[in-house]
Amino acid sequence: MHIFKSYARALRRFHRARIMTARRHYWGHGDKRRNDDEWTPAHRGMVAETPQRCSACRTCGNPRRWGDLTIQERRAFQLC
Repeated sequence: MHIFKSYARALRRFHRARIMTARRHYWGHGDKRRNDDEWTPAHRGMVAETPQRCSACRTCGNPRRWGDLTIQERRAFQLC
């Protein structure tokens, strides 16, 4: 009988830690020259999972958040 140990969990943890270290200067945070890291653990996890800043700016996010009209609303007002 052979006993095989799965290293999948350890490998996932290793890659997550590696990505978190590599992305600690994303979005203009930290100083690369001083190797400064000003992320909280929650922000480190967010940038490790989703490195893009989607829905945070006016071009990607919900236009109603910024007081703009949606595309459908603009089209409806053009027809009037």
